[in-house]
Amino acid sequence: MKRKNVKRLKLTILVAAVIILAILTVPLFIQIEGEQGLKAEDLAQKNGSFVNIPFEGTDGIDTYYVYQPAKENTDRNFILLHGSLYNLNTWNEVTDYLSAKGNVYAYDQIPYGLSEKLLENDWSGRNPYTIDSAVIQLKAFMDTLKIDSATLIGSSFGGVIAAEAALSFPEKIEEIVFVDAAIFVNESAPEWLINSPQMESLGPIFARFLAKGDNFYKRSYYDKTKLTAKRLELNKLATKVNNWDLAFWEYLKAWGTSNSNTKNNLTEISQRSLVISGDKDKIVPTEQSARLAKLLANGSLKIVENCGYLPHEERPKEFIKIIDNWLTK
Repeated sequence: MKRKNVKRLKLTILVAAVIILAILTVPLFIQIEGEQGLKAEDLAQKNGSFVNIPFEGTDGIDTYYVYQPAKENTDRNFILLHGSLYNLNTWNEVTDYLSAKGNVYAYDQIPYGLSEKLLENDWSGRNPYTIDSAVIQLKAFMDTLKIDSATLIGSSFGGVIAAEAALSFPEKIEEIVFVDAAIFVNESAPEWLINSPQMESLGPIFARFLAKGDNFYKRSYYDKTKLTAKRLELNKLATKVNNWDLAFWEYLKAWGTSNSNTKNNLTEISQRSLVISGDKDKIVPTEQSARLAKLLANGSLKIVENCGYLPHEERPKEFIKIIDNWLTK
């Protein structure tokens, strides 16, 4: 019996060693080619435009945005910041209402939507996909389009950018609306793992799985019947553009290894702020939005009932009503 047990143990160890060796070596021989698709210009909407914003170490970043002018003469500007995995189309149910209150700008943060898909050889120096870089690009977007000041409306990760902007250049930020903002969400990963040769080979495959799958989008909604096939197609617009997967992996690497310290500086944000949360949010729990509102010097909290992570998509009428009451005050 003892000899049999020893043989089984040796066999188990051998099999485990082979599996581990395969995991470590096989990915090194996989050559991933970027998925081929259309040019971003071929997918642009009628009211969409591209603007090249300056960013050190690049020849500028081609940024796609949609502009809807105010229906009445006003100096108020809204800039809409989508969350990770989404794009500017996430706001299309509420932009018409907002244009009754001011000029509306929504843009695709790189590498999402139709904005430029930068690869590693496209920049030198600062990585354009870090959180700090996203804030720099927001200011560059405002400066390039001559937007002196704006109300920021940020969903999830867009809320992180809005908070960072309020701390970095407060003179340009008038008010902030945080929509299920991911201020307290930590999704970082060890740098040694993210930058390992194995992950470098398999990363684009992981990027495809994440962006092309339906799971995250379904988790974002409480009422799944409102997540239509058309909405899913809009969410995945970036996956139709050349080399989107290679660019998305570059973004994920930077996102996974660059943390935001915003949560430690929230009390320094003095702008009037509104925090909105769906009460059934599975991505950013409502307790985190309540915590955010409490820490803000001039913040208030509103809950959308029977709603998930994206109230501006899932329950736009309720979302608009909350915004309208807040803007009126």
